[in-house]
Amino acid sequence: MDFLESENEPNDHYGNLTEFIKRQNAFLVGFARRAKQLGFKPLGPNFSTGYPECYVRGTNYQLWPNAWQGLTDGLRALRDAGGALGLHEYDAPDL
Repeated sequence: MDFLESENEPNDHYGNLTEFIKRQNAFLVGFARRAKQLGFKPLGPNFSTGYPECYVRGTNYQLWPNAWQGLTDGLRALRDAGGALGLHEYDAPDL
């Protein structure tokens, strides 16, 4: 398989997850389109283990489900271009 991997472990260094997810979603759409044009299968977004965190500290607000919803267009673009979801998980085989 010939995959082209997107950036490694993207994250929001500035604390604005909503804006980060919007930017990441747009990036994945463009990345998937360009990878396919170049003859590659796109692989992304390659989040780090445990990122984004599941909950906002001190609250019951769930970040991860909301983050996935915000990435819908980007994830569909990866799928439609024959690509795959990339995650970094270092606890195998006990994920």
